[in-house]
Amino acid sequence: MKIFVTGASGFLGGFLVDRLIEEGHSVQVLVRKSSSLNYLNAEKIKIFYGEITNFDSLVEATKDIDVVIHLASLIHPVNVPDSMYYDVNVTGATNVLKAVYENNSKLKHFIHCSSVTVYGDVEDENVPIVEDIPLMNQTTIYGVTKYKGELAMRKLAEELKVPLTIVRPSRIYGERDTSFNPMIKLMKKKMFFNIGGGKTFMQPVYVKDCVEGIINCICNERSYDKAYNLAGPEVINKKSFLRIMSKHLGMKFPELNIPVFLVKSAAIANEALFKPFNKDPFVSRKKLAFFLRSNKYDISAAKRDLDYEPKVGIDEGLRRMVEWYKEENKI
Repeated sequence: MKIFVTGASGFLGGFLVDRLIEEGHSVQVLVRKSSSLNYLNAEKIKIFYGEITNFDSLVEATKDIDVVIHLASLIHPVNVPDSMYYDVNVTGATNVLKAVYENNSKLKHFIHCSSVTVYGDVEDENVPIVEDIPLMNQTTIYGVTKYKGELAMRKLAEELKVPLTIVRPSRIYGERDTSFNPMIKLMKKKMFFNIGGGKTFMQPVYVKDCVEGIINCICNERSYDKAYNLAGPEVINKKSFLRIMSKHLGMKFPELNIPVFLVKSAAIANEALFKPFNKDPFVSRKKLAFFLRSNKYDISAAKRDLDYEPKVGIDEGLRRMVEWYKEENKI
């Protein structure tokens, strides 16, 4: 099949494209001109340059496509206007579906990558979240726009009669995940501390397990018009997660805890300090979400419909990630 992937140059996208090639699919991708292509097998895919916010750049890239896997989104920036998140995560997503449909009225399947952040604050963090709970109280602009992006995609897919599947990955980690780099550098300098005691928990998913969940959606009729949590096999608190990472790094884990209110105050001040320079601050409320969010996810629907079986546990996944950091001289 001919599969079109957005966000292909990203952390998840690179691994997904590799698996699609292994499966024998013909792959076309859309990347920005500023994107690094280091982890894309350029000889085996067709690359188009453009932006999902630019409809015209999508037209040529989406010809003769059977399936779309839409990963591209705006996640990290702090000191950018909220409108930028709406442009990418809502309008950009619908642009992709509209452009593909214009070129391929018999589009077989559209897979939209959302996020567990759409669940927002839940009543009881100890109860695993199922996909059909009411979506409300999103705590970040990213969560708000991913939720509104889902709504817009559902409405448009229904109008166009295109089978739609939504996947909601939890915190993805593994090789090529550079998001832990600042934390590791602080650990090396003995300047890292636990925020709020590290008692909040998470259910991270190893990147290649997440990829398998997405692969198993492709033209799987059981997945049409449904949403799925793609989380890992283990629930762990943040302190234990970081302690395991420290073990593989060969570093002593810092036991000192800092109260949340102190770090939040520092984050607010840091955001204000960096805003005039249009740069991301070293510490921000958005980055604190890793430490403060506490959720578990029910993955039984994905197991049932997608034969989803995350195989890599946290200890092994972190070992692989740290080995990659060492091989790439990232630490």
